[in-house]
Amino acid sequence: MSITACKFLAMDAGAILATFGVKQHALLEVLSGRFKPTGKLPFASPSLVDPDG
Repeated sequence: MSITACKFLAMDAGAILATFGVKQHALLEVLSGRFKPTGKLPFASPSLVDPDG
């Protein structure tokens, strides 16, 4: 997928999911609401995506 396509999808997405190698059952528990994840990400991400850039 190109960078342009990723930017376009991110602009309209309600959420972006990055798994970083988690197990499928753990991911499904979070997505289903059975478990509420806590903690901090090991990196920072921008809260806004610049459409021009």
